[in-house]
Amino acid sequence: MDLLAELIFVLNQHRIAISENVLPTNSKLEKLYSLIALGKVRTDIQASEAIYKCSPKDKKYLMLKRNLISRLADLMLEAEPNKAYRDNYSHTQFLCEQKLAVTEKLLQQNVYHNAEKIIGKVEKKAEAYHLIIVQLKCARQLRMIHGLKGFPAQTEAYDRAVGILSKHFMYESKAQGFSQIIQSKIKFFISHNPDLISQAREFSRQISEWLEEFNSPFLQLYGNRIQIALQHQIHHIRGWGLSIEALSELPNEFPFLKSSSLDLEISLDWVRFHRAVGDLEEMEKYLEECLKLSDYQAFNKFEVMALNYDLAMKRADWQKASEIVKEVFHTTQFSRLDSIDISAWGIRALYLNYVFLKLQQPKKQFAKFADRTQVFEFLTACQPVSKDKKGYNLHLVILRLLFQKYYSTEDISSDGNKMLVYFQRHLKLLESERTGIFFKSLAKVATANFDKQYVEKRDTYFFERISEAKNELFLFDDCEIIPYEKLWELVNR
Repeated sequence: MDLLAELIFVLNQHRIAISENVLPTNSKLEKLYSLIALGKVRTDIQASEAIYKCSPKDKKYLMLKRNLISRLADLMLEAEPNKAYRDNYSHTQFLCEQKLAVTEKLLQQNVYHNAEKIIGKVEKKAEAYHLIIVQLKCARQLRMIHGLKGFPAQTEAYDRAVGILSKHFMYESKAQGFSQIIQSKIKFFISHNPDLISQAREFSRQISEWLEEFNSPFLQLYGNRIQIALQHQIHHIRGWGLSIEALSELPNEFPFLKSSSLDLEISLDWVRFHRAVGDLEEMEKYLEECLKLSDYQAFNKFEVMALNYDLAMKRADWQKASEIVKEVFHTTQFSRLDSIDISAWGIRALYLNYVFLKLQQPKKQFAKFADRTQVFEFLTACQPVSKDKKGYNLHLVILRLLFQKYYSTEDISSDGNKMLVYFQRHLKLLESERTGIFFKSLAKVATANFDKQYVEKRDTYFFERISEAKNELFLFDDCEIIPYEKLWELVNR
């Protein structure tokens, strides 16, 4: 069922008209398609019951489903991209490789006259789009053709071309791998990562060397992505902004790079940038673009909604933040998220519950975390994020203390001491940053069991230190959900 839903989603994205030859009117095929497209069925059990009133394992339902998958898959292969992205390199590469698949069949039978003409046209198109893998395939086939013709000079020339193109293809493939490795390491880690910084620097240096030999737009694309992650990690605002600008300019210089996914990626980069510097109006502007470009079915809207939630929390718009979390919780795709993503959304809901409790609005809480037992069960079970000691796991430590203080009248000074140990082990390097200042101050008042006089004394120190940190270019830390000044006031009110 998931595959069918995804095929229908992609076809709708391309706005493909489905003819009666594919889905005959009033047929069972059309009915199954319509039920899924309109969201009336979401499982095989529902679909088989609606169409045949039978089990999803019944042979007639399985054959119907297989037939629809086959027809939609064939249709998707013939589909053209949206008009705005019709010139995208991936579509051109697909068309080129289709033609080369035909010439490959011809050459297997030693029929090369027409094959050579086709390959010549494909080669020109591949050069214009910098499609190195297609150029390599063309060179290999042309080497074969000239070998069949008995032309040694041309065969040797194409053999040399194959060698050069193979090396350049290896550069692109390696650079793409570098970019994906960095992406994988920042997906669930929202904190400063020294190992990632070291690796990103090495990857960036290597790509720069390759660009001196082979100035590929794809090498530039992967290099820019790595630079954006690196400059963000080392908190170099100017370098971060320049790296995003460089990525933004690439589709203007090479229009075939333009795609909805790249547009979304660039807009998300600007959202994070403007969030960090505290320009919430610009952040909102780019978020609006992201909302237009993303979709829950493509699983790219969850990240957008997380940043939308973050914006609402920065503005203390608790109601909007709550509506965002409710929307996410009610999507059918939510249960299919990675456990770390699900945990992260649980953390966001818990912060809101804490706010509503402190504002004496308990009815606005999320029911799944509405009592002490549920809260601490979640905080105990939420292990997938524990490796991110300066990010997600930090939230678990903070939330555990906040709810412990709210629900308990017992002395919690020992919890404060545990937090100070945590600080020394994992956050020492953040001592002068907003997160480090807040965490250490919270731990200190907890060690004093939130003694009123001590809190007042620490209050002055906290606002002085956090104000000094604000003078830096980063106005908000990456893992900061509620602005620390506001959260401090809520905790100690």
